[in-house]
Amino acid sequence: MDLSYEELIQELINLKEQEHDTIWKQAAICAVLVERMQVSPGDIGSKLNCTGKRIKNLVRTFLAFPEESNRVPELTFSHHEIAAMTDSPAYWLEQAVIHSWSTREMKRAITPPKEESPEEKAKKLWAKLEEMIKDGGPGAAYLREKIKQAAENIVKREVAEGLFAEGDGEMY
Repeated sequence: MDLSYEELIQELINLKEQEHDTIWKQAAICAVLVERMQVSPGDIGSKLNCTGKRIKNLVRTFLAFPEESNRVPELTFSHHEIAAMTDSPAYWLEQAVIHSWSTREMKRAITPPKEESPEEKAKKLWAKLEEMIKDGGPGAAYLREKIKQAAENIVKREVAEGLFAEGDGEMY
């Protein structure tokens, strides 16, 4: 028996709704096990072939939205999980609805990318330079020469400014 397009789409919708209900039921059961029965998330996770962290996330999400009336049906469980990690879960769900955010957009709104300090930028740049030098080749030779010149210039400038006497430092 062949199913029509409409029947197949309806079956997908039904399965999606069941999946949504199932994850909330799993979260509720995990919350009871962890909160009331004091079962460790790691023990539960080992039985379900997932991590204890995943179980903790399920529990946190359920505890943030224990009543169905607190949940936003048009948003995914993942949206609720992300919101549950904040101090204002209901606010962030509301914002996700207002702005039609995907989970990625919601995460970005909650935790905007942090500005790297000049020191962090310098550390990353230095790590790249070290890697290039280690890999060898013409680029490494160029970098070695430029680093050597820069070091010599720094020493000359410091000697001229009287910061240290010539012969105090070693050049490579």
